[in-house]
Amino acid sequence: MLGGPESQGRSRFRRRQSPQGTDGNPGVGYFEQPIDHHNPSLGTFKMRYSWSNKFWKGHGSPIVLFLPSETNPAPFVDWYGNYSSIEFYFSQEQSTYNLGAAYILLENRYYGESSPYSELTTANLKYLTFDQAMRDTVNFAQNAKLPFAANSTASDVPWVLTSGSYSGVIAIDIATKLPGTFWAYWVTGAAVQEQEDFWRQSDSFLKTGPKNCTKDEIDALKASFGLQDLTHNDDFVNQLSQNPELRYSMQFDFLTAPDVMNSYMCCDAIEGVWDPVTRNYTHSKLPGVEGVGVEKVLENWTKWMKYYQLPGFCASFGEKYYPGLYSKNSTYCDESYDPNNPFYTDMSVGNPWNRQYLWLSCNEPFSARTASAPKGVTTLISRLLNVEYGYHMCDMLFPKGPHGEAYGLRTADEFNEYWGGWNIGNTSRLLLVNGEYDYWRSATVAAENRPEGPLKSTEQLPTWIVPGGYHCSDSLYYRNGRLNEGVRKVIHEILAQLEAWVKEWPGKNDSSSTS
Repeated sequence: MLGGPESQGRSRFRRRQSPQGTDGNPGVGYFEQPIDHHNPSLGTFKMRYSWSNKFWKGHGSPIVLFLPSETNPAPFVDWYGNYSSIEFYFSQEQSTYNLGAAYILLENRYYGESSPYSELTTANLKYLTFDQAMRDTVNFAQNAKLPFAANSTASDVPWVLTSGSYSGVIAIDIATKLPGTFWAYWVTGAAVQEQEDFWRQSDSFLKTGPKNCTKDEIDALKASFGLQDLTHNDDFVNQLSQNPELRYSMQFDFLTAPDVMNSYMCCDAIEGVWDPVTRNYTHSKLPGVEGVGVEKVLENWTKWMKYYQLPGFCASFGEKYYPGLYSKNSTYCDESYDPNNPFYTDMSVGNPWNRQYLWLSCNEPFSARTASAPKGVTTLISRLLNVEYGYHMCDMLFPKGPHGEAYGLRTADEFNEYWGGWNIGNTSRLLLVNGEYDYWRSATVAAENRPEGPLKSTEQLPTWIVPGGYHCSDSLYYRNGRLNEGVRKVIHEILAQLEAWVKEWPGKNDSSSTS
């Protein structure tokens, strides 16, 4: 698969959206946003938001605004609510309970019901930028007329902005470029230092993955075996690279039965203790760190690909989006050189490839692109996967528009220089959290390869590294906090700090200029 999948739910339960948000079922509203904040004459579009005042203590009480990730946020609404009498699935919801605040989830532009255009052409995507997204959030906080409370803008009451990953970068941008609207910020897993060749993404797996597996994968990548229907070698190794990449979505409950997820299951299959055909464990004892040898690994890895990863891989998209296009063992969704591939031709807002995220990764560029390590450095990713391969896909995804519109607003260096990258500017009340084993840690302020080392904690900019944590582990209070004391401790410290800061709110600010 060439692009990111839709957000996938685990342990989901359906909740209705209604005009009222008083019973735990979030209400829904719409807010008019300019298509271009720098040229309001271009018109507006409706931005969707969900809200609940279940724990709101009335006039003057805080607002917690949650920016979801780069996806349709429906699953976040589905997950809303108690998982015990006083514990919640998302830590952001936990903060509303602790603070006596109202909860608002603001959909990102170009996702779900909040897109100014129905067709995501190069010309129409011009207004999907970090600057526009930043201004959307500030504009909403300053001007939204909330259905449950008059006079509750960010000038009237303390607003806390919480977000992670892509939206975490937006929150940091707001804190440093447009301070004064939000009273406090809680940001997790924000990849702020953009890197065109993000070869350090495998550092976490090399350090913490099963040692027998990592040794054998490195050896096996030196050999060759094929997915015969893929005509280009770089497409072939792109498919293989998704085995190490499985680690990006790890969380603590992925290590508990029956939730052992693909990152470990893949390694168990490669080591010959889990059978991809029967879907059962065949041995109770794992090989040692020496592995099982390249010949056995190639045999087992091929079985994993043929009987587990490949069957239905492309077809899973076809069933919903392109009926009849993909057979069970089709590899067509990985053909990056075919301009007729729906990966390139599907320009709908609800496309399964997350075309919007791909635009961000090509245009500014965001999302540290997966690539191999330099020569002389251990790599889990084939050296056929390089910057040129990524831009080959950008060229095919986003050809020039009718008036010369094109991707490439900034280079990675220009992005880092403009937004600050690893160097967070002067700001106040900004909480920064990262996981020790986050797939993207090398692009965050907690990066060990940051010139000054991981960003040090200060009174106004406290930082945490979740011990043993993954990407945005602190966001999942009930899911991770009940399993890992380290992440639970971090979450409690964060919530306590937010409570202390909210108590410092000086009162109504007519100019929204507090910082």
